[in-house]
Amino acid sequence: MMDRWGVRAVLLPIVVLCASSVALIALTPKSVVVFMLFFAITGVLGSGQGPLGYAKCVSAWFDDRRGLALGITMSGIGLGAALVPQYTQSLIGNLGWRVAYLGLGLLTLVVAFPAVFLFICEPIRQRPPPAACTRNLLLPKTGRPTLRCGRRSAAADSG
Repeated sequence: MMDRWGVRAVLLPIVVLCASSVALIALTPKSVVVFMLFFAITGVLGSGQGPLGYAKCVSAWFDDRRGLALGITMSGIGLGAALVPQYTQSLIGNLGWRVAYLGLGLLTLVVAFPAVFLFICEPIRQRPPPAACTRNLLLPKTGRPTLRCGRRSAAADSG
């Protein structure tokens, strides 16, 4: 989907849906089945918000030092893994687990949505020529590539 519609167009709705599904867990009735269903929905939506989209975008922008750029980008995962449990523990201790899920959903929305909206964009790439024409890409003496579809003539091959 990200290849077809773009990273931002896919991630923005996923961020909203994932944050909503986390917050929805706070409204779980006293039913284990419903609780497990809400967790399953959150898991599916959370997988759409994983590092794949961010890595795809960073890889498209950086050719040189791509590993460094990906490392800096993915360091947010470690930062979140260090800080979110502290935040969650504070919410649970002071307000209870239901409010903690609302807080986690809100945190996801407040952090991820602006980051995706403001910073995720893919570079504009020229579309490659159709597959039937790529084998006939000629470089004339001007040094600029021209595209000729069809059969190559002996005159075109000679110069």
